[in-house]
Amino acid sequence: MRTLRTITLELLRHGPPHNQLLSPLTPYLALCGGHGAQTLYLPFEHREFQLRLRTLRSIAATADADESRRAYLCEVGQRLSELMGGIPGLIAGLGVEPREPEGLIHLQLVTSAAELALLPFEAVLSPKGAPGEGQPLALQTDLPVSITRQVRRPTSESVPWPTRPRILFAIAAPDGLEVPAEQHEKALREAIAPWVWPSGEGSAGDNSGELLTVLRNASLEKLRKACEEREYTHVHLLAHGKPLPGLWNERFGLILHDDAQSQNERVVPGELLATALRGHTRGVKGRLSHPSVVTIASCDSANRGSVIEPAGSLAHALHEAGIPFVIASQNPLTDNGSVVMTSALYTQLLWGADPRVVLHDVRQQLRLHDEPVHDWASLVAYAAFPADFDAQLRRTRIQSAIDAVKATLSRGERSLSGGAASPEVLQQAREDLEQTKQRLEAASPTGSDANAHELRAEIQGLCGSIDKQLAQFLDRGLPSEPGGSSEAERKALLARAKAHYWRGLLESPSSHWQATQYLALCGVLEGSIPREQYAYACQVARFPRDTGTLNERIWALSSLAELKLLSALLPGADPRKAVRRAKRYVRKLLRASTPGSFEVVSTRRQFEHYTTWWKSWCPRLAEPAMQILEEFQQVTEPPPAAQDAGPEVPPEERKPRT
Repeated sequence: MRTLRTITLELLRHGPPHNQLLSPLTPYLALCGGHGAQTLYLPFEHREFQLRLRTLRSIAATADADESRRAYLCEVGQRLSELMGGIPGLIAGLGVEPREPEGLIHLQLVTSAAELALLPFEAVLSPKGAPGEGQPLALQTDLPVSITRQVRRPTSESVPWPTRPRILFAIAAPDGLEVPAEQHEKALREAIAPWVWPSGEGSAGDNSGELLTVLRNASLEKLRKACEEREYTHVHLLAHGKPLPGLWNERFGLILHDDAQSQNERVVPGELLATALRGHTRGVKGRLSHPSVVTIASCDSANRGSVIEPAGSLAHALHEAGIPFVIASQNPLTDNGSVVMTSALYTQLLWGADPRVVLHDVRQQLRLHDEPVHDWASLVAYAAFPADFDAQLRRTRIQSAIDAVKATLSRGERSLSGGAASPEVLQQAREDLEQTKQRLEAASPTGSDANAHELRAEIQGLCGSIDKQLAQFLDRGLPSEPGGSSEAERKALLARAKAHYWRGLLESPSSHWQATQYLALCGVLEGSIPREQYAYACQVARFPRDTGTLNERIWALSSLAELKLLSALLPGADPRKAVRRAKRYVRKLLRASTPGSFEVVSTRRQFEHYTTWWKSWCPRLAEPAMQILEEFQQVTEPPPAAQDAGPEVPPEERKPRT
């Protein structure tokens, strides 16, 4: 599902944002789309609304209390429905049928009036003339609607949507308070699992620490220092909310640990929290940290509280400080609801899913739990997205899928290389590969520009690597599909991989890696290689060998070494000469690389394929490959202490040479 269109509804009134009570006498101006302005009057007196709000906010676990909360939620939803039903532009926008069946409408509420922030617009019932009339607008499925709020003229539209996640998970529970920290951490670790490289792979090791940082006993100063030392794309706060006494009435803050005495609490307002999250970072002079997403698992984190004081809620303050997407709760939030919210949000956002669609899904999941405090209606999202947001989401989907495939291939290689992996482990690895391939193919970009061609080429190459590794899993004895032949399946997968490499080469003719992999599978499946393609592959590999960066030269040497091995399959070729030339390139590669680096290990494993599972299909290359492997002198992965030594290839730049 994707967002079909955005309907922006702006509610204005005269005067400053604060110091105005809810009143049926106050005129508001409603602007929606290209329709004319409409004057509105709220159906609430402030005192009446506050009394009913107490009923909704009550957490008493009795049948009468539950019924009172449901009745109030339905009543306030109906009265807001009657209010919004008087806005012609809104009804016209909601009434337009979508062009695609799998589409969602984004309803963006823009206002700065403090008293309007008190109203639970997320609980509004669908107005007359709109899809799903009489049902909660945010839950009805005739034409799904995702409701977000926006502060007028925020400064967050220049913040790029993250393509690679770096999450800060801050936990605060001072003075004997309890929070579901273990469940939240589990949900976040499950969310980042597709991008975690196995421990000890090459020189990078387990990268989960790069993806997720857990900050326990979080204080304001600890948050500031964490954001100063590293830029985070997502910040997840787990704490309790508490009123901040003001001059006239109460506001709500977040309970953090005191900086001086950690066991004591400190109630932090939104303005200070925003300052901590948006402080100066080290390394880049004058740059401010700028998370794109902040989620607050806390009661009353979106509660405006007093309308007398100028300051807003926690979520309002963070959004006003320039954070594009802030998720919070307007009322008490249950422990179970906070875990469901965290899991549903992060398992989808990290894949590049549209946050407006994810928000609608989160509400539905919360509604299924039927909590008496109505977590689905309490959830508030402040959002401001740039004009090219859909294009940014496409980039995120592509990059996240590519990174996930590389990590999955690495984990699969580790399962295969150990020699003792159980069938269950191999089967799980196979399922992971198939799922990531589906995501990767779905993310393939369209267009004719050079960047699109390069991305499609990389995706085709990764798909080829996936099919090759799936064939290797079958070679290890995994059961075939009912009625299928294991060997026939392996050959079909290798043939499919060869086709992927060929399509990748057509997209990026300078890709010597894809040309080499294509020729390797020609040799394995057909026992020979085409001379013209061989000459072309050698030519495109020589160019980066002579003019590229160190990393490019290393991979070019790797390709040339394998190409010289494959030259033994050419008509009239001398295998001994092929071995001598391949060894020469291997020695150059070893001199240019760190012993035990990812490039060395990956190249060695590629030659091992010819001596193991490809031996029966292409026996002419088995003995030459064995002689070439002698040059590696039993090179293995470096020990943990040596992982930081020498030139390192970041995980996102590694080529999957499986």
